[in-house]
Amino acid sequence: MKKIIVIIIVSLLFSISIEAQEQYFPAKTSLEGRYEIVQSNIARRYTFKIDKYRGIVYQLVQTEADGFAWQEVPVLMRDFDEIKPDTVNYHIFMGGTAVKDCFLINIHTGITWVLVKSSDNSIMFEPFF
Repeated sequence: MKKIIVIIIVSLLFSISIEAQEQYFPAKTSLEGRYEIVQSNIARRYTFKIDKYRGIVYQLVQTEADGFAWQEVPVLMRDFDEIKPDTVNYHIFMGGTAVKDCFLINIHTGITWVLVKSSDNSIMFEPFF
């Protein structure tokens, strides 16, 4: 009888510990509004504001005076992209496991850019073919 009680208690404790573990939820994007802020689950420095009409992305950066500001992130080869005026054209997807899991997509054309680090450690979106 004692063995059964011990087994039941251990089973309950094990099931409680499994439920208490953190679950991972990737950042979701809203379908409404022109602007949106998206933050990575990996690091606060990967916090972005996007103009979903024009596809302009800004990164939250710390200023020299210990404040914060939005700094534009370059999007390479944008000249071949098409946008519909006065409507949502772009979304950011953040997978949450690595920087390279951050994508900018034109939701009408499917053109996609991936976030990359350059040799000087700055970031940019480059086309993802």
